[in-house]
Amino acid sequence: MSNPVTQNQQFFLGVNGEQTGPHTENEIVDRIRAGTVPADALVWFEGLQEWQSVQTIPAFGTAFSGGGAGSPPPPVAGGAAFKPLSETVKPAATTAYKPSANYSTSDASTFSQGVAEPVFKVEKSLGSRFKPSKSMIALTVVAVLGAAGGGYYMFVINAPAEVKAKVKAKAPAVPSREMELSKALSELILNPTVSLDIVKGLIKANPDDDVGKQAITAAVDYYRLHSPPEAGRVLVLAKKPDEAVKYFLIDPPQYDEAEKAMSAALEVVKDPVKKRKILLQDID
Repeated sequence: MSNPVTQNQQFFLGVNGEQTGPHTENEIVDRIRAGTVPADALVWFEGLQEWQSVQTIPAFGTAFSGGGAGSPPPPVAGGAAFKPLSETVKPAATTAYKPSANYSTSDASTFSQGVAEPVFKVEKSLGSRFKPSKSMIALTVVAVLGAAGGGYYMFVINAPAEVKAKVKAKAPAVPSREMELSKALSELILNPTVSLDIVKGLIKANPDDDVGKQAITAAVDYYRLHSPPEAGRVLVLAKKPDEAVKYFLIDPPQYDEAEKAMSAALEVVKDPVKKRKILLQDID
């Protein structure tokens, strides 16, 4: 399913139940690169019926993986594609003024008898002779679009608070953690990659509340059947390394990750009996 993103699109972000915006695409890409937009953030823009994971938007998903969206830089002087306006529009050729042979400087009256050769010989109207080049048309279009974009940006910046409130009110309310989990689990079979990313985002944000505990159970149950090491990684994410060890040791065992989980468990677990059990498991 494609996303109806258009040029100059305004976006709203939902992070931990809080709504911000509107933002431009480049602003969100910069925030993703700076680490201020988490992977479990939601996004909405005009054209979407409901909020969805920010990673499903191609430009933002690429930014999470180290790339990013952006327009190519403008041409610079000296580049192969750059042509200054002075080279694009050539002045019309002129001919020097020459008085006729009948003109005499000693007798002013003879000037009326002479026929001067004009600098420009007008045979047709200027409008019929002028043909704008493709470069001039392109420059005009860019200038108009730039002026329109700048005007919209100034409107957003300088608009009264009540106007901004109306624009912001167009976005639907940010769904709660319960709604996010419910929607992710309902689509788990049809779209497991996106759904599990949302579930893991909920776990990372808070593994200790009811939503976090339900998300841990759902993710571990899924990965236990499909990829046991991933179940262990979910438990490490949930700060339960002692429970993760057994999943890393399921054939084929992931010894390096199991060893790291055991070390983390020894730091977290305070019960001496449980610590001894972990040490014995490590020795085995």
